[in-house]
Amino acid sequence: MEVNVKPTYKQYIALQLLYDNITEYILFGGAANGGKSWLGCLWLMHNCYVYPNTKYFIGREELKRLRDSTLLTFFKVLKFYKIPKEDFAYNGQDHYIQHRNGSRIDLLDLKYLPSDPLYERYGSVEYTSGWIEEAGEVHFGAFDILKSRVNRHMNDKYNLLGKLLLTCNPKKNWLYQLFYRPFKTETIQKPFAFIPSLVTDNDFREAGSVEKLEAITNKAQRERLLHGNWDYEDEPDQLILYEWLDHAQITKIITGKKALGCDVARYGDDSSVIARFTGNSFDDLKKFKDLSTDKFADEIKKYASANTIDADLIGVDVVGLGAGTVDVLKRFGMRIKEIQSGSQPIDIKNNEGYTFNNLRSQMWWYCREELRRGEINIQCINEEMFEDLTAPKYEITGDKVIKVESKKTIKERIGRSPDSGDAFVYANWMRKNRLKDFFVRLG
Repeated sequence: MEVNVKPTYKQYIALQLLYDNITEYILFGGAANGGKSWLGCLWLMHNCYVYPNTKYFIGREELKRLRDSTLLTFFKVLKFYKIPKEDFAYNGQDHYIQHRNGSRIDLLDLKYLPSDPLYERYGSVEYTSGWIEEAGEVHFGAFDILKSRVNRHMNDKYNLLGKLLLTCNPKKNWLYQLFYRPFKTETIQKPFAFIPSLVTDNDFREAGSVEKLEAITNKAQRERLLHGNWDYEDEPDQLILYEWLDHAQITKIITGKKALGCDVARYGDDSSVIARFTGNSFDDLKKFKDLSTDKFADEIKKYASANTIDADLIGVDVVGLGAGTVDVLKRFGMRIKEIQSGSQPIDIKNNEGYTFNNLRSQMWWYCREELRRGEINIQCINEEMFEDLTAPKYEITGDKVIKVESKKTIKERIGRSPDSGDAFVYANWMRKNRLKDFFVRLG
């Protein structure tokens, strides 16, 4: 059957990548009404026709929304191209679309399950290619396992490179890290690609689509959905907002002593980080990979000496391997402060009646409030730091008890550990010497 395909220009670019022999992971969209779902449905429909007995998937965070939205779009695409109804049949019991030539599209529920954190339920399936719809809602683990399941069914027969298409609205999680930031800095490399598509790039958009997006009153949501601005979040439980960090770059600098916050790597892919405040200004950041605890202690000692920083204003995270770093610094005779993020919060007056589930939540909350009030200046900033500081979410439980998302949970969501953000928060905590009279100095 011959189908006259009329994609938008951005969809055409994406289709070129979806059929090349180099690109494996294609992110398309990054705004509302840019033709994301239409592209995915068109691509899979075409593949089913051209390559008999191949197998694909469409995955989304909730199977119900996949059925209620994406599946309906799929049949709209079939109707638009006048595809005979008998060519495709939907099995509502087992959730797959069957083509008459043997090709098949599975509908996958990609909800994160604590009982299956590594998505092992999909660890043995084999697909030709696949599509993750609304990927911003999907856990990194789903992407990580599914990219290993494509290129495994009939690919050699048809000389097809397995592809993983992702469509989304802007989201500061693992998509930001893997696709958007490298695209923005012009460092994105094959096998990854990102094609931004806005509502204005969609020649076939519904009448009034642009006006409806322009009428959104929430600035962050309008920036994201209309302009495809990835640096705005509209999550009600987001701890630190992008706008506060943006404003912090022009906040008045108040001179003062230097203070350090040190985050010690816990896992092989994490970094050990030194963050520095001078007065109210965050002005330096050092990252180290694959350092032992004693070597990182030596780096802290050398940095403190070179920058004339009082040990009393140096805080080191002692969770996990941090205790080893502190032990070495103690042998050096440095009277630094231990930061035990899981310990009880400090009883500080004038905290507006809030209490905290632990010290970590208290440190992050005070950092948030000082950024919100414009009390912190930021001179040393990059995209990773923006992501680290805007990633954490929070909730208020019980009687005004604030609980900030754990580092482990953040890492699972954004695909890496927010080491720089934690070091920033520790340094901010130390600059006001808020640990005085609380922790016993080492030495």
